[in-house]
Amino acid sequence: SIQVSAGQACKSVIVQNDPDNVVDVLIGTSGSELFQLVPGQAISLPVSNVNLLYAKNVSSTTQPINWVAVN
Repeated sequence: SIQVSAGQACKSVIVQNDPDNVVDVLIGTSGSELFQLVPGQAISLPVSNVNLLYAKNVSSTTQPINWVAVN
């Protein structure tokens, strides 16, 4: 899995599997990706820093994600 950002303090992060993607992405921590998002789907997670989130796609292709930190 790949760390979403090098570090940015926040109250929460909204993460979206880019609508143009063709596969699902997994969002979670460095140890496990608990949330599976279909293309276009988003989730808001209460974290203190963006660097606490990790993303991984379900295939071997590279898929972009979109995110915004909420302060």
